[in-house]
Amino acid sequence: MNKHIKFNEDWIRWEIRNKVPGIYELRILMSDFYNTKLSCYFHTDDPDPMIRQMMAWNYPPDCCINHYLTINPVKEYCEAREQFNSLRKTKIMTDEADIARLTWFAVDVDPEHPRGTSASDEEKEEARKQAVEVTHYMQELGFSYPEIVDSGNGYHLKYRIDLDNTPENRELLRNMNRSLSAKFPLIDASVKDVSRVLKLPGTMAMKGRSTPERPFRMARILRDPLGLDEGRGSGDVK
Repeated sequence: MNKHIKFNEDWIRWEIRNKVPGIYELRILMSDFYNTKLSCYFHTDDPDPMIRQMMAWNYPPDCCINHYLTINPVKEYCEAREQFNSLRKTKIMTDEADIARLTWFAVDVDPEHPRGTSASDEEKEEARKQAVEVTHYMQELGFSYPEIVDSGNGYHLKYRIDLDNTPENRELLRNMNRSLSAKFPLIDASVKDVSRVLKLPGTMAMKGRSTPERPFRMARILRDPLGLDEGRGSGDVK
């Protein structure tokens, strides 16, 4: 068993409850010899089989393991894939054609740090400051307060939307991401595909080795648009 694996089931379930109802994909990436990828589709009405398997999986020691969820719900035919309610090694995962609807616009504020390592506290603080700037800028544009997730190394700002999954709307979101990344240098411009996965709150963010200067950290929810979490605590976006 991997000694770094820890879960906060309350945060995992909160994130799932906050999703638009539907089917989503859990994806687990490992840095073992085979670069193993695990996948499990589940319905928000019954996430228990996925959560039980994820938390009970015999993860290999001495490698990085990261858990992600699709931002947007997938189409109903994904129930017919072998990994529905069953965590499996598979090569078939979510792509743009599988997305049922565009329900979130996600901004990933990721600090500059050496490749293959976790961010230092100082580097993460720079990402926090820029996340504040982005939040204020988006409010000036008329967007509501986002759901904010501390991803472990940076911050995800997630804005609720409701758009058909069409080429035109996908390009609209890509252009929004390009525009923001041109204005704010710490925004990860690669988070532009509607089938993209983001860090699952309540799971560990692992890159490289965990050291006192560059530790593994748990991804956590800081605040949601309904004010259920007031964002108190060290490193919160205020």
